[in-house]
Amino acid sequence: MAKLASNHDCKQQTNVSEQEMLAQGELLGKAMQGMLKDAFAEAVVNAALGDGKEADINQNIHSKLQALLTGQASKEQTAAKEEAQVSKSEQVLEQALDPATAQEQEQAQAQEQDKSAQIAEIKKHLPNLELYTQVQLKAVKEHIEQCFGPIYLQVEDSQTDHIKCDIDIIKPSENQEGACQYLVTKGMGAHKMPVPDEFKALNLDRAELYLALASDWNLESEEEQENWPITLLSVLSRLPFVYDSWMAQGHIISFPQDEDYAPGTNYAGAILLNPAQDSSYGLELDNLGHINFYQVVLLYQEEIDYAEQYSARTLMKLMDKSAYVCSKDRALTKLRKPKHKVAL
Repeated sequence: MAKLASNHDCKQQTNVSEQEMLAQGELLGKAMQGMLKDAFAEAVVNAALGDGKEADINQNIHSKLQALLTGQASKEQTAAKEEAQVSKSEQVLEQALDPATAQEQEQAQAQEQDKSAQIAEIKKHLPNLELYTQVQLKAVKEHIEQCFGPIYLQVEDSQTDHIKCDIDIIKPSENQEGACQYLVTKGMGAHKMPVPDEFKALNLDRAELYLALASDWNLESEEEQENWPITLLSVLSRLPFVYDSWMAQGHIISFPQDEDYAPGTNYAGAILLNPAQDSSYGLELDNLGHINFYQVVLLYQEEIDYAEQYSARTLMKLMDKSAYVCSKDRALTKLRKPKHKVAL
């Protein structure tokens, strides 16, 4: 068991001569000045800790302070100074060997700042990306599944020039033999189209598009002759923004003659239809209003010419309902001159 020191022992340990006390006091006064204050505190702690023996604590403090005042640095301080000097030498050497001078580095930083400023200025002039809110997007998705069926696959829009318009693929279920599959845009309606004043009361300023295809159409193929309907729908969804225009039921879009938007077919354009005037295909969204869903029906050049000469409604009266489902080789509509010209 450890034995506690008696008062007599303590007095013997702390019994030092007056001369030694004065010497220690002088050292103590110097140590408390300036930068030695922290060093003295460290010396006191180290001395107090000692080596676990009954050495004279005051003598330990005296020797520690004497070493500090006479410039005898500890091994740790010496090592730290040497390490700092080596690090500084390495930095100087690295800068000397580096071909980029300080001036060149400043020029590079200035160029980087100029580049960032230019990008920020360009972004100011870019149109804001028009998007559905998460709540609106959820409502559109639920509406699509209610009208067309469960979404089989979503084709992400890789372009972000003004809108983000993904395309959903809806395939028929196993018990729907012979049924068609659908492509439906999801995002076009976030853009408000500039509808003329005389038509604004009809709520035509927002729309989504869909395309019906034969059930055996392989939309997941990497071949352009198979996946072009996806590209076409993506292009059509951007027309109102690109041309600052609007589209609605009965509008006919002709494909440019120098571009093949429907490879492997003879389609030359398309017409937008509101399916059987069914209002259930429309959707009301908070803060946006009515979203129309128009069907894209592919047309041959002869059919486009006929619609422009007589009317789109006259053409639709002659077209077989099977033509509403896009196939690669559907028959041309049997066109005949109407008895009376019917306006759309």
